[in-house]
Amino acid sequence: MEEIDTQTYKFLRELTFCYDEDREAGLSIITSTLNAWIAGKLSPKALGGDPRQSEHLDKVYQHLPDVLRLSEACPFKDVTDALKAFLRDIQVRTLAEHGRKSKWDVAEKVCPV
Repeated sequence: MEEIDTQTYKFLRELTFCYDEDREAGLSIITSTLNAWIAGKLSPKALGGDPRQSEHLDKVYQHLPDVLRLSEACPFKDVTDALKAFLRDIQVRTLAEHGRKSKWDVAEKVCPV
């Protein structure tokens, strides 16, 4: 469990920076990386898909609860807005691709605090 917490902290730490420019750069990197993993790429710079796509989706699933939590509870408005936009985007893409409710729509599965 400690390893996952460390990985999550390292992945999302840019969202805690107090300078707007640093946070914006971090948000861009985080959302680009998540989108790349969803597309089956190892990184945003990778070309083509990766045969280990399920491993990349596991990374998305690992961080998705924190992304959802931060989209609602982060004290920085730019972070909440960007993460809400990211979650809406993957929901819309899934609906467009599959014509059904997004498997990424975890809001209904999370108990209210």
